[in-house]
Amino acid sequence: MPYQEKVSNFVNLIGHIRIPVRFVAASDGKHFSTTVISLGNGGERNSLSIPVVFEGDLAHVVACHVKE
Repeated sequence: MPYQEKVSNFVNLIGHIRIPVRFVAASDGKHFSTTVISLGNGGERNSLSIPVVFEGDLAHVVACHVKE
């Protein structure tokens, strides 16, 4: 979701980091961090997994502070 000045840019995700955060520096100078956040249902098979990509400065913050 790209930044939009007149739109709320706050998301509160509660869950578990399923895979380690991966930081990528692209050849064009852009930075990305990726991970998957999962919300389990007490061990049931129907868990929700959300792949998330963070860009720019937020990618650095996520890479440093979000852990599996």
